Amino acid sequence: MAEAPPSFLTLYDFALKIAQTSDHSSDDEPFATLCSEAFGSDLGAEKAYWDRLNYKSRLGNLITKIQESEELRHCEKDLLPRGLGVQSEGTISGGVFSTAGRGKWICLVPLHDLLDRLGIYHDVLSASPADAAWSRIDAALHNAPIQVTTLLELLGCDFPQEFQILGCHVVGMSDEKQLALGSRGRMLATSLHREVQVDGSDRHLSWYLAKTQPIEHTTVSHLNAPLATCEQILDRFWGELLVLALCSPGRFTISNVSEANPGWEMATVSLVDPYTNASFVEYLSPKRSDIEWSAWAEKFYGVATADWAQFQRSVELFTRALRTSIRRKTWELESLHAVAQWYLRGRLMEHSSLNDGEYADVLIRYVTCLENLVMLRDEKEAIADKLTSRLAWMVGRHDTERDEVRAFVKSVYDARSKTVHRQTKKKKHDVDFQRLSDICRRAIACALIIAEKATENGHLDQFLRRLTTSSENSRRAEAAARQIGSLTRCL
Repeated sequence: MAEAPPSFLTLYDFALKIAQTSDHSSDDEPFATLCSEAFGSDLGAEKAYWDRLNYKSRLGNLITKIQESEELRHCEKDLLPRGLGVQSEGTISGGVFSTAGRGKWICLVPLHDLLDRLGIYHDVLSASPADAAWSRIDAALHNAPIQVTTLLELLGCDFPQEFQILGCHVVGMSDEKQLALGSRGRMLATSLHREVQVDGSDRHLSWYLAKTQPIEHTTVSHLNAPLATCEQILDRFWGELLVLALCSPGRFTISNVSEANPGWEMATVSLVDPYTNASFVEYLSPKRSDIEWSAWAEKFYGVATADWAQFQRSVELFTRALRTSIRRKTWELESLHAVAQWYLRGRLMEHSSLNDGEYADVLIRYVTCLENLVMLRDEKEAIADKLTSRLAWMVGRHDTERDEVRAFVKSVYDARSKTVHRQTKKKKHDVDFQRLSDICRRAIACALIIAEKATENGHLDQFLRRLTTSSENSRRAEAAARQIGSLTRCL
């Protein structure tokens, strides 16, 4: 660790003196009287409230005086050559700048921002040694790749354990763990003085698809904005989300996307807020110990502890099948990607209160997924017959189920045609989307299993072309359908 510059030691000593003279815990008698009247005999709550308010007052006073001080200006000048900044492209407005770094403009993070995010103001209030505070700043100024974590909140999911899909981890996080992914200053401010104390037994985990990777920026740089649209999310995470979607027919969606540099910053974009959007409030999981959890898990993506081993086998199967199909090119990547995109767009958008426009969008996305999955590019005739017959074999585990699938897909295809060509004045929401989604899921899973076991490029197209005329191909499709039924819940 590099030695702290004298200007930082001077600034820190100045801050400690401010902190020592800013404790007003016993000076405000009128306010203390109001607190006493508000909390009555609950002396513990009164003291906690007073301590929290006093701490915030001391913190605000410290920050204001530091920002106005000449000591901060001197220290900032000393730290500029050490790399307190990040390259910025495009129009530059506001802030502190330098032309260092191969003649490019550098947009510098103000020292006050650095102190705030790293929790140095809290270190001052707790009278931590200057060396400990400087060690955090020195690490932040170290010009090396840093770890950035992207988090997709999986609303509607609940698992008994964490697990891995391709290059990502599915992790459960409490509120405290999420705080640790952002700035240290915000985490300390919240954890030291919570508005509401939460009993450990009531803490609830939110589940995330998380991916961590290094980026070539200094730690003191600001992160890029998180992915903000479904299309951006699917472009980057389509493989992981596809595997997850294939393992259960339960509903789920992505409610938030966050980019986190632990200890420095976490930026979040909200896509769905279940607390304000009535269409998604039912996605919120009850506690696993509640009697309502089993019924919720049947409708949404809840995995019971008793089903965990079977669920892991399905994750392993579809992960391996996806990787093998891509590596051997037995399922053309462009076609596979298109099928996954159409399917996931429908599944992530689907919920129980769709309006007319949303209903039409989901219907079109699911049917387009099925067309891309089982129809070949040179096939222009008898599309409905080929679509229904091939899907019946890929999904049906026996003759009765194949007949049911054939009839259901035909009705869906007719409904899509009427929707696209506006043949009905009054739109009827008569398609069972959960069943349609499950047929898409099982058909994609079947195609992956067939493609994994092949060795020739483009084998899946050859398999589909002869699916209804070759007893061997029909037998393989039925075997795959039964394998899927033995590992995952089918609707």
